[in-house]
Amino acid sequence: MKNLITIFPTILLLAGCNQAYPSKTEAREACKKWLGEDKAVTVLFTDYNHYERKQQTRDFKIRRCELEEETQQYLGFYYPSIADGSYKKENDNKWKGSWAAPAPGRKVVKRFRF
Repeated sequence: MKNLITIFPTILLLAGCNQAYPSKTEAREACKKWLGEDKAVTVLFTDYNHYERKQQTRDFKIRRCELEEETQQYLGFYYPSIADGSYKKENDNKWKGSWAAPAPGRKVVKRFRF
């Protein structure tokens, strides 16, 4: 009986630690604050404008937050290949001349649960 009395408060404390933010708005604000610590990285692109090939640079953030409704959290993503400068984008759509958004590998490094 004494074991149950000491185990029950411990379980309640651990269950309470799972929710870091009491509301969705506070979780979003915390994620925005985390994004504010990010720096922009310049990436070199090879793009095609109708028939000519041209190179251009664009600045990208290496962090991104996305809402995941199913798990009630904001996920903080990090793009390591952009951060270390190894990511290069070449647009393979040579005939339309449209620029394609980058899709480098990403990792979840932060969770903002609500």
